[in-house]
Amino acid sequence: MVRGLIKDLLVLFLVYEVLKIWYYREKVTGGVVTLAVIVALIIMWFMLERIGLIPKID
Repeated sequence: MVRGLIKDLLVLFLVYEVLKIWYYREKVTGGVVTLAVIVALIIMWFMLERIGLIPKID
């Protein structure tokens, strides 16, 4: 539950940053790229746990 909440908050923040970049036609910053990589890694980790390739940490 806590991990899902953390992931959801990170995804919402990332979406906000991407939409802000698109709306104001800004350059992509290192922070947005770093956050996108972190979110992608967390999602991959959760997917691997869900299909059973790595043990769940509860």
